[in-house]
Amino acid sequence: MSTDYHQINPEEFVRSSASNSFNKLLEAERKACLSSHESDYANGYHPQRNIKFGTEEIPIRIPRSREGYYPSMLNKYSRNFSSNWEGLILDLLLNSKNLESLKRTARRFGACFNDQELEQILDESYEEAQNINKVPLESDYHFLYLDAKVIDIKLPIILKIEDNFSSDNSAQKNETEQKYKVVRAIHFLVVGIDKEGRKSLLFADYYQGNENLDCWRRTFNNLRDRGLSRVSCIVTDDFSGLTGLVSTLFPHADHQLCTVHLLRNAYKHLSKNEYQDFKKSFAKIVDYDSHKEAYDQMKELIQRVKITNSSYANYLDKKANHFVLFTQYPKDIRPMIRSTNQVEGLNNALEIQIRASGGYFHSDRDLKLKMKATHHNLVNGKWKHPVPKIKAEIPELEKIFREKFKDQLSELK
Repeated sequence: MSTDYHQINPEEFVRSSASNSFNKLLEAERKACLSSHESDYANGYHPQRNIKFGTEEIPIRIPRSREGYYPSMLNKYSRNFSSNWEGLILDLLLNSKNLESLKRTARRFGACFNDQELEQILDESYEEAQNINKVPLESDYHFLYLDAKVIDIKLPIILKIEDNFSSDNSAQKNETEQKYKVVRAIHFLVVGIDKEGRKSLLFADYYQGNENLDCWRRTFNNLRDRGLSRVSCIVTDDFSGLTGLVSTLFPHADHQLCTVHLLRNAYKHLSKNEYQDFKKSFAKIVDYDSHKEAYDQMKELIQRVKITNSSYANYLDKKANHFVLFTQYPKDIRPMIRSTNQVEGLNNALEIQIRASGGYFHSDRDLKLKMKATHHNLVNGKWKHPVPKIKAEIPELEKIFREKFKDQLSELK
C-alpha cells in the first residue's frame, strides 16, 4: 500500500520528529549517567508530559532511575527546556568515541545546537577541565584518596628533520615536523572529603611514561601549593617509597594502605589454603573495636605467614600499622577508609571511556573533557550533598582532627 503524503499534517510531522529526537537525547543522557553510577539502574519513565520548545509544545518521555536520576537538560518544575546545554553535551561525549564522533551525533540534532555553538561549549568546558588542578583548595580535609591508572593517549610528538639543500652539502636546513603517537601515561586522581563531609575532585592529570615516586611527589606538591596543608588520613595503594613520601610531606596524617590491594597481593604470594586463612583472619581484624587489638592481631597473623613465606611476612611486618590505621576512626565509616574505592569508582568510569574510545584517548582535550563530563555528573548527583555516614560522624572526626593538629591550630589563634 502506498502512502498518501498529502494526508500528512506538516505540523504534526515536525512535532513528532522533535519529540523522537529529544526522547533519544534524554535516553542518551540517562545511559551516560548510569555508566558512571554502577549501583544505579534504569527504572522506566515519568508520566508523559508536554514541554515547550520555542512556540511549540512537544510530548516527551522523561527517563528515571532507582536513585532519582533526572535529565540535566530539563528544569524539573518547569515546562521549558533548559538553556544550558553543557551537561547534555558532556553526557553525549561520554558515549562518543572521540570529539568528531560527538559532533556527528550533535549534527543529527541540529535544532538544538550547531557546530559553532558546540565548539564554544567544548572550549569553555576544556578550559574548566584544565583549571581543576589550579583552583585554590581548602587548607583542611578529613580524608584524601589517591590512585594511579595506566592509560594510553594520543599526543603530538616533535620530529627533527635534516634536509640537505646545497649541492656541496656545505649547508643544512633543520626543520621540525609534528606527528601524533599513542603513548603510555599514568593518570592520577585525587578525591577529598572536606570538613563538612562533601566529596570533591581535587586533582586529575597524567604523566607520560611509567609510574614512579616523582609522579606521586608532583601530585602531592600540587595539592600543597594550592593551599592544602592538613589532612587526617590519606588513603593510597602501596607503591614503593610512598609511605616515606607521605610522612615527609604530611607528617601528622595517617597513611592508610588499601586493604583491597592487600588481599589481592596476599592471593599472589600465598598458597590457596594460606590465603583463605589470611582472608578470614583479616576479616576478624576489621571488626575489632580498638586500634591496639587490630594491630596486635595483624602482627600475630604476620607471624603465621612467616612460617611458610618469610620474605612476604617481612614486607607485611614493615607496613603492619598502615594496614589497620582505619580502626582509629568511627566504626560506621571504616569501610570508606580502608580502601581506595572512593576514587576507583572514577577510574572505573575512565576504563569505560577508554573502551568506548577504542582503547585509548584521542587527545589531551578528549581525555580532560570526558573526565569533566564524569565529574559533572557526580557533582550534580551523588556528590551534591555530604556523605551521610561521614556527616553523622563529623563531631568525632573533628575531635580526631583537632588532636592531630593541636599545635598548629593553637598557633593560628
